[in-house]
Amino acid sequence: GSHVAGIIAALDNTSGVVGAAPKADLYAIKVLNASGSGYISDIIEGIDWAISRNIQVINMSLGGDGDDPVLHSAIQEARNAGIVITAGTGNGGDDGIGDPGISYPAAYDETIAVGAIRYDNARSQYSNYGTGLDITAPGGDSSVDQNGDGSPDGILQQTFPGSCYVGGATSTTTFDYLFCQGTSMAAPHISGVAALLLSAGYSGADIPKIIENSAADLGAAGYDTEYGYGLVDAEKAIQ
Repeated sequence: GSHVAGIIAALDNTSGVVGAAPKADLYAIKVLNASGSGYISDIIEGIDWAISRNIQVINMSLGGDGDDPVLHSAIQEARNAGIVITAGTGNGGDDGIGDPGISYPAAYDETIAVGAIRYDNARSQYSNYGTGLDITAPGGDSSVDQNGDGSPDGILQQTFPGSCYVGGATSTTTFDYLFCQGTSMAAPHISGVAALLLSAGYSGADIPKIIENSAADLGAAGYDTEYGYGLVDAEKAIQ
C-alpha cells in the first residue's frame, strides 16, 4: 500500500523518490488484510465508500481470476459517478502457472486495465495480457539490471520490507526505499496521470481516452493485446 501510494503522490521534497502527482490527496481505503487477501464484499464496500465521499480516482492494485457480477455492478456505479478506475492486469504472465489473461477487476470495460513494462519498454514477462488490456506503464523486472545501476530493475519507492521487495533494505523493521515489481506498480502510474489530468480540468469521463490516445505505441502498430494502446505518456496526455 505505501509503495503504491508513493508511486502516485510521493512528495516533491528533494528527498527520496517523487510521485507522478505529488500534490494529489490520497485516501487509503483498506479492503485487504495484512497478507494481501480478502473478500470481494470488502472491495465492494470500499468502492461504495469512495463513491459516497466523491473520490475522483480509484487505484486497484489487486485482482483475481473470477468475474463477480456484484463487484462489476459496484464498478459500473463508480464509473457512472465519474470516477476513474485503474487496475493491474495481474502477474500470471508467461510463467505457466496462472491464467495469463486479464484478471478482474481489470477485465471490466469500466476500468483502465494496466500492464507492466520493464526498462527496455518490453512487456515484463509476468504481466498478464490479452483482450481487454488498455495501457502499459513501468512495472519493473527485478531479474535484470538493464540500466546498469547495480540494482534490480524494480520500481523504487519508500515502503515497509516485505516478501516482494528486493534490494537496498537496511532493516526488516523500519521503512526504507525498496524495489518492487508487478502490475500493482504499473497501475498507480496511470492513477497519477489521471490525477494530473483532473487538476488540468479534464473530466473523469474523458480521461481514459486521453490516456490511450496520447500513449507511445509499442509492439505491433496501433492497438495490440500485448501492450494495449502503448506506454503512458504523461506530458502528451496533458498537452
